[in-house]
Amino acid sequence: MNPRADDTIHYQDARTTLYSGDATTILGDLPSKSVDCVVTSPPCWDPDAHQTRMSSNHGRLLGDEATSSRYLNSLGEVFAQLYRVLAHTGSVWLNLGDSYSAEPPNDVSTKALPGMPWRVAFRLQADGWILRNAIVWNRTRALSGEVRSDPWNRYHVVFLLTKQRRYFFNLDAIREPLTHSKSASGDAGVSGKHRQSVSDPAAGCSSSARSLGKNPGDVWSFPPEPIFDNHPTPFPVGLPRRCIAAGCPEKGIVLDPFSGAATTGLAARELGRSYVGIDLNPGLHNVALRRLGLKSDRTNWSAAA
Repeated sequence: MNPRADDTIHYQDARTTLYSGDATTILGDLPSKSVDCVVTSPPCWDPDAHQTRMSSNHGRLLGDEATSSRYLNSLGEVFAQLYRVLAHTGSVWLNLGDSYSAEPPNDVSTKALPGMPWRVAFRLQADGWILRNAIVWNRTRALSGEVRSDPWNRYHVVFLLTKQRRYFFNLDAIREPLTHSKSASGDAGVSGKHRQSVSDPAAGCSSSARSLGKNPGDVWSFPPEPIFDNHPTPFPVGLPRRCIAAGCPEKGIVLDPFSGAATTGLAARELGRSYVGIDLNPGLHNVALRRLGLKSDRTNWSAAA
């Protein structure tokens, strides 16, 4: 699964490959239909923050575009390649937040939410992706600081995207325990549905839920897990863990084209899947290797601050 340019490989073993470079370029060299599941959290569109972005000085930066339309085009280029490398029954789990702009970037008013997550979703629909679900990641607690002008944002949207109607989805792997309660007569009961039919054989789960647990629904609660002091939206490992458990077959390959500190990689390895990570900043790969408990002889790159 190596691209032609070997110097883009930051680390590789039997289960993990980390590539350094532009996501669109690296993806363009990967084989078609070679990935089973994509879980990613790309940079939000935030033209005001480009001076402090952790991956600065390493080439073209997604999120720094002067206009929202340019951001959509940049992300659209990445997803065009993802469509090619993803297996027909594969799925993409896209976590994306919104952000205000202090300066009006031509097409959005000052201090207005651009609604970028849904703009991206609609753009990807127009490009041929099927939008299967929009999951709310409830971050359960606010991060540091205080907002006085409007309610604090406590959620992100995780879009589930597929190439076709029939795709791999293992509901049994992510079921939540049924809650037990007592009825008015004092008898113990179980709330929620006992059975859930499956109309799609490619879904990869049993035909009846019975007592296996309940569907977790489309609101998932995970607290943020800070990795860097200046990271605005830390990605908790529990979120990609659930996406991978549901969306990637056993011994499958998980890809994150915006790997960062490889939180998706942590989840993939915990679940026995292989991992392919791409990031523009090789220093973040060094952080990822430490988190994954791996060592590399690429000592010429400094770790991210």
